[in-house]
Amino acid sequence: MPFKPKKLVEAHQLSDSNNEDGFEKGCALIRANLGIDPTIGDYEDWAENYAQALWLEKWRLENQEKNLTNVLYKVFQTSKKD
Repeated sequence: MPFKPKKLVEAHQLSDSNNEDGFEKGCALIRANLGIDPTIGDYEDWAENYAQALWLEKWRLENQEKNLTNVLYKVFQTSKKD
């Protein structure tokens, strides 16, 4: 069978396991939530940025949960009246 090199994306995919690729996943979270390059600075900077990105992610998810709960409550309240 001829050698087939991995595609670039497949070679860099992150694991679905929470116990693997921690640094890379942390970098992705920093980039997505803070919009900054996580590799600039030292480990203390990275840790501070990671903590902020985690807080922001938690805050967004909590707000999303509240909004979804309110929307679903209104939808089901309206459907009960019909």
